[in-house]
Amino acid sequence: MNKHLSDKFALTENGGSPKPILANWLEAAANFYLSYTQLITHVKQRIAKQDLRTAHKRHIGQCPVGQLLMMVIRMRRELEKLTQDMDQGGCLQKLPTRKKYSKLATHTLRLNHLNYQAKLRLDLDRQSMS
Repeated sequence: MNKHLSDKFALTENGGSPKPILANWLEAAANFYLSYTQLITHVKQRIAKQDLRTAHKRHIGQCPVGQLLMMVIRMRRELEKLTQDMDQGGCLQKLPTRKKYSKLATHTLRLNHLNYQAKLRLDLDRQSMS
């Protein structure tokens, strides 16, 4: 576990507030939703504008539509995994509070990683289109 994450767990272990973990998770989830919707919108625009005769003439650094679509699929699959992990037949209610927050913190890291990858691909693609 990294130092930053262990500092957040120290709050809940010592009886402190779990608010930072919840706040970080909420922020990551909101950013995930934003990244996902931006990516979907961008892919739809790219497909609508793409001229099949010039599809092979891409600018250097531009993400092919296929890579953008794969990112959308990865994000959707990861969201399904995270949802299943948090709702394993009611197992979450049986977990101690610390483990619940540990799961949220782990999910936050995964969401942030996907957000970063989506933003990077969008930025690269938008930059090369201008």
